[in-house]
Amino acid sequence: MITAFYAKSFKALKDIPLQLGRINVLIGPNDSGKTSVLHAMAALCRSVDLELRECFGGEWGGRELVWHGNAELRVMLGADFQDVSLGKLDYRLTLEFRREGREVVISDEMIGGTTVNSGGHSRSLVNEVHAGHTGALKEKCRFVYEQLSGVQYFRWDPRRLALPVAAHTNHVQLDSDGFGLPLLLEDILCSDRRRFDELEAKFTEIYPSMGSIRLVRSPGYSVQPDELRVVRESQGVRESQQGPGKALLFDLGGGKPLVPAAQVSDGVLLVLAYLAILYSPRPPRLLLIEEPENGIHPKLLEGVIHILRRIVESQSHTQIVLTTHSPYAVDLFKPEEVTLCTKSGDGSIELTRMSDSPSVRRQISLFSLGEIWTAEGDDDLAKKNAGV
Repeated sequence: MITAFYAKSFKALKDIPLQLGRINVLIGPNDSGKTSVLHAMAALCRSVDLELRECFGGEWGGRELVWHGNAELRVMLGADFQDVSLGKLDYRLTLEFRREGREVVISDEMIGGTTVNSGGHSRSLVNEVHAGHTGALKEKCRFVYEQLSGVQYFRWDPRRLALPVAAHTNHVQLDSDGFGLPLLLEDILCSDRRRFDELEAKFTEIYPSMGSIRLVRSPGYSVQPDELRVVRESQGVRESQQGPGKALLFDLGGGKPLVPAAQVSDGVLLVLAYLAILYSPRPPRLLLIEEPENGIHPKLLEGVIHILRRIVESQSHTQIVLTTHSPYAVDLFKPEEVTLCTKSGDGSIELTRMSDSPSVRRQISLFSLGEIWTAEGDDDLAKKNAGV
């Protein structure tokens, strides 16, 4: 399990340590670094499978991702792990961004405090060992790979969740925006009918009026996975249907026509997507989620958080980090699970675990965490000294 994550000189993350448990929540105002933390975590995880330049999403070039674009600085991403056999182990990856283009190379790679890779390589040693190469510290490299590989980053777009998917795209894992849901559901159905029945029962318990889930043959879109760059809104969906594929519909019963996914509410699709992750035959090791409250009625938000807790309870290796602006969501977490992100005077991001906030400690027996956050505000909660 990852017990701590570190980032230095990445965007506004000048120097942050983030302590991690099984489920973790980042809160704070807009432009306080919450998404940057998720981007940094995703980049470190992707580095064990991809070339470094492919690990950072969005539109960027040169040193745009480096703190203030400083040519003298190197970006460091790292993690601490806890393992029964290896005990505590730390991993640090220091990167140099070239002046132009999307070029990133290793400045230093350390495992357990020992440098194992340097000199301008475009792939980490952990990546190379996984690819079949031999080398020093092979056992530890494989351990780091196992801990970091399998990240899934989601910022749901219900329009994408609703799309039929071409079968030849082999979408058994959702894209970051949700594309691929019909094939993921079919994968669950084909892998274990009992698990699919449990998923459907839980879904109809939450939405009794929706009836049963139907996966039918249909021409499907062949949009390829594209988590590593921003697809501009003006592009929309690539309108090239490459049938055959699968479409998601709902059977309301009573002889009524099947209802296409595009005709149901956003909340229905979002809840179904979370359930699909819960019952997936290949659960993620690290699940990063932006604002799970979007599109969800406040009364149903508790059910979504319950699903997320079920994921970490039933899938022992999975950790979750999510961001939220919702005090209703924060109410559903313990202070030690919630970290406040705020911006300091020089523009750098600072993190405060809510269990360390004097304001929270004074009031948590009387008020919920969301109420304290709303009443006190970000600046007061970020004050860490007991005498403040």
